[in-house]
Amino acid sequence: MAACVVYDTWQGHQSIDEQISAEYKKKVNFWSEVLTRIVDVTLTLASWPTLKRLCPTRWASRHDAVRSLRFRFKDVMKALTKICLLSNKKEECAEAEGLKHSMENFEFVLQTVIQGKLLETVNVVSQSLQKQNVDILQASEYLAGVSQSLAALRGEFQSLKESAQDLAQSWGISPTFLQKRARRTKRHFDELCEDERLLDPKEHFKVSVFYQTVDIAITQVTRRFSGMQEVARRFGFLCPRELLSKSDNDMYQSASALAEQYSDDLSADFPDQVLALRQALEFAIREIKNGSIYDLANTLIIKHNSILSSVPDVATAIKLFLTIPVTVASAERSFSKLKLIKTYLRSSMSQERLSGLAILSIENKRARSLDVKSVVKDFAHRFAKRRAHVYSNANL
Repeated sequence: MAACVVYDTWQGHQSIDEQISAEYKKKVNFWSEVLTRIVDVTLTLASWPTLKRLCPTRWASRHDAVRSLRFRFKDVMKALTKICLLSNKKEECAEAEGLKHSMENFEFVLQTVIQGKLLETVNVVSQSLQKQNVDILQASEYLAGVSQSLAALRGEFQSLKESAQDLAQSWGISPTFLQKRARRTKRHFDELCEDERLLDPKEHFKVSVFYQTVDIAITQVTRRFSGMQEVARRFGFLCPRELLSKSDNDMYQSASALAEQYSDDLSADFPDQVLALRQALEFAIREIKNGSIYDLANTLIIKHNSILSSVPDVATAIKLFLTIPVTVASAERSFSKLKLIKTYLRSSMSQERLSGLAILSIENKRARSLDVKSVVKDFAHRFAKRRAHVYSNANL
């Protein structure tokens, strides 16, 4: 930009103002430093995995950002050190020095390892829940596995600490916890000695940071998906494995509870229809014993549709289950695609029309030599439904 200003000034007055020349030199120095720094950082951080920017609207980006920081920790520290030593800007140098000082802390390294392990445990299930072919029963099994993994993670503090020690020693960081000054509070007469605060910095970090982080994750997973677990429990008897293992009495009670819950969609004959279905298609259900309710729907509606009219409520219950979304991802994708379609249909300037206009512009001489009225009449004869509309436009 400054070079353009200098060139315009020289072209108009055959001279360059000193202020503009100084500004130009300043811009040149700035961009040369920026480009040099970009090249240095790119060469330092070029190998896999690359650093990822944190996106607040995407849960997977948190896992990618923390994971890349953990595995590229040493390279990031090298880049920050190089900026601190070679940068000519005070603000940039101070910011890099502050980041470097914060990261040269064993608690920061340990927290990075803990967050990486926690997000790695949740990320696999998070990606699975967003797939279109997953149902609520599968999702509930995934979430049960996540809860068990998080509960087991609560007892892995020592192994995580050892991993953090190896990462910290790669940059020469002392694997020790900082001793902070303990707050002195007046002890009341009813306060016991066991109520005193933890003085060991390691135990304090373990109790106040690690346990709280894992417990919050376990609580949030349990609370947020409690409704899904309830729906999976209500429809669970329709799973082929449950149809073969449950007794008639248990099956009747589960079907009656579901019919009572969805009284507007299921009739009172629903429990009897479930028992009749199990007796009629027992051989087919055994073939899909390890399958899902979706496999049962294919067996009933497609392969054995001759008995579908005898068990209409069972088909309705299966449709109810399969149409319940696991997450809002499918709905968001549907609305996003619908918005794109509506925008495309509302726009009269489609890609095909733009291509046609481009050809007319390129071949403008040949287009001017054409008889427009004859072309319009030929178009009207080919598309009779648009004849009146085309002739009215041609007359205009």
